[in-house]
Formats: sequence, structure tokens, C-alpha cells
Amino acid sequence: MELESQKVTVQKSQEELFSFLTNVENYEKIMPESKEKFEVKSQDTFAFTLKGMPEIELQIKEKRAPEFIVLGSTSDKFNFSLD
Repeated sequence: MELESQKVTVQKSQEELFSFLTNVENYEKIMPESKEKFEVKSQDTFAFTLKGMPEIELQIKEKRAPEFIVLGSTSDKFNFSLD
């Protein structure tokens, strides 16, 4: 299954955005209001829970500075990636 979201323009340089998104602590800042839990597990892994959803754990699987970051689930039961 492939899902696409609305595209937005970010008023930051590519390098600033890459730096922001490769620091997993920053993902808490961009979580929706329905976030119930956020936990940094390691330098490249974090877990979160949204209201009414099971916990999701994501890990930075691949990165190429400053243009590309892939986040992927750490669970074999619900395997997906965000490119």
C-alpha cells in the first residue's frame, strides 16, 4: 500500500531540514496533537503512540546528506517505511 500526503513548503535550507530530521528527538515537535506518548529509544530510533492507535517504533534506516532520509518500522508485524 502506498499513501501520499499533502506537500508543504518549508522555509529552511535543505541542510537545516536534514539536520532537524536526522535528530530523532525533533520528531516529538512535529507530532500531531493526538500524541499520547513519545520516547527516544536510541540515537536513531523513537517510539510514539497516537490516541486510539498501537505504539509505533521507527528507526532511521537510510540517509544521504542533505537530501534523503528513510524512516522504517522496527516491527516485522507491521513493516513499512517513510521515504
